[in-house]
Amino acid sequence: GKPNVGKSSILNLLLGVERAIVTAVPGTTRDLIEESVGLGDYSLVLVDTAGIRESSEEVERIGIERARAAAEQADLLIAVFDTSRSFDAEDATVIELVQGRRGIALLNKHDLPQRIGAHDLRSRGLLLQVTNFCALTGDGLTQCREMLVREIEELAGGAAANEVVISRERHRDALGRTLEALGSALNGLKGRMPPEIVAMDIALAAESLSSITGEVSGEDVLDAIFREFCIGK
Repeated sequence: GKPNVGKSSILNLLLGVERAIVTAVPGTTRDLIEESVGLGDYSLVLVDTAGIRESSEEVERIGIERARAAAEQADLLIAVFDTSRSFDAEDATVIELVQGRRGIALLNKHDLPQRIGAHDLRSRGLLLQVTNFCALTGDGLTQCREMLVREIEELAGGAAANEVVISRERHRDALGRTLEALGSALNGLKGRMPPEIVAMDIALAAESLSSITGEVSGEDVLDAIFREFCIGK
């Protein structure tokens, strides 16, 4: 959304904590803010971005470029519009960015006198599902969560409840490297390769996996292996 439409307030509501700074000054958020949140049976990474607008201020301009890049990489988009302000070129840019994408649209500040509504956005090309929202009171939060879960389920393509869906190319590449390294470690064990060589393959697998989870590093694995099995002593 454009600046000052309530994106950071909505992030805080979805997280249940005050993670992003919220002020009445447009352009407060200048860098990406990423946080994980659970919705139903799913885990999401929410990304709060700078407001989309033309800016000559260098730091804000960089933040806007990152916002556009994050939107391109996202699996789902939450487009936010301020219904208390008239439709403008910045709103039109947001609609253009979400064309052909999965996601939902929130008509925020619905507690204030309305200047635009869902029909106005539809007439200007918005195709996303739309719901009214008020970040100040939290009105519409339950509906927002339900809409997001439905979008995720459709994105998953009806996968079984216990089936993990990998939608990001970066994650698929990391898992591929993990499997390759584990396969090499298994072959090394079968071929009675030196434990140090097998340990290196396991560490590589852990490092690849940690690029997704962030939970363990290759050095952690090596330390544990050398500590438990005393390789080299």
